[in-house]
Amino acid sequence: MSRESFRRWRGERPFWGGLLLALGGAEILFTEKASLKVVLHIGMQGLAGYLLPTLMSGFFLGLLLGAVGSCLAFGWLPDQEPRRSRRQRRRAREQEVGEPA
Repeated sequence: MSRESFRRWRGERPFWGGLLLALGGAEILFTEKASLKVVLHIGMQGLAGYLLPTLMSGFFLGLLLGAVGSCLAFGWLPDQEPRRSRRQRRRAREQEVGEPA
């Protein structure tokens, strides 16, 4: 797949929103799962004291990634024209009118 075709494919869907949503979900999934060996070795009180702050930081990071990703995905409009810069709009206006603005 060439770079241009990937850019075209990425432009036809909410790529960045979906990527951030997937990363947020993976972050929450992997940080909230402690292995059974860790729980048995440290014990429940030790686990809560040592790992809970780390797990909660991971949860909030995943929550933030998921919130930003969902905003990007829901705000994406598939049939919206690409944005043009002010310079491009000014040039188009000048060509329509036929004189500089």
